[in-house]
Amino acid sequence: MNQLLFENRMTRKELGSYFGVGQSVISRKLRGQVSWTAEELSIMAGLFGMRIDDFAPVRAADGSWIPAQYVAGQQKAPAPAGAGASGVVAGAGFEPATSGL
Repeated sequence: MNQLLFENRMTRKELGSYFGVGQSVISRKLRGQVSWTAEELSIMAGLFGMRIDDFAPVRAADGSWIPAQYVAGQQKAPAPAGAGASGVVAGAGFEPATSGL
C-alpha cells in the first residue's frame, strides 16, 4: 500500500478521508497493527484501478501468508508541453553541473 500511495502521490491523510478516519488509523493499518475491512479493500481497489486480489496476500502451502507482488502501474507524468521552450536552464542540484550556470 505504501508503494501505491507513493506512486499516486497520495498522503495517508488523503487516503483516510476516503474511509472517514484519520492519518493515525491509516498508519496503524499500513503497519499491520489494525486489519483492513473488506469494504476498505474494495474502496482501495476502485481508487487505484485494481482488483482486490491484486494487492491482497495469499495463503502459502505451509499456512503462512505471501504478500502480493507489487507491480508498478504508473510512471511519473511527463513534463507539460512547452515546458522547455522558455529558454530557462536548470541550475545545479544533485545532478552534475552541465548547464553552464
